Amino acid sequence: KILGGEGGNRLHRVLRSARAGSIIDLRDGLGGSAADQEQVVKALPAILDGLRSMHLKPVRLDELVGGPAYTSCSGHTS
Repeated sequence: KILGGEGGNRLHRVLRSARAGSIIDLRDGLGGSAADQEQVVKALPAILDGLRSMHLKPVRLDELVGGPAYTSCSGHTS
């Protein structure tokens, strides 16, 4: 199923620019409205399917970099 509206735009932007080793940041919807967050959630399955169809394997950031994905201000890692 192809998404329309912002979800479809996000899908096409991500897939057009994705390469091996790319870091895909979808958090722009996390600080926005509930509608923005919903578009991220709706687009994610199609994004993952599209990446797999391009023979790319989605992994978590900590797996990609081989260590903690980020360090908090208190120095704790996640």
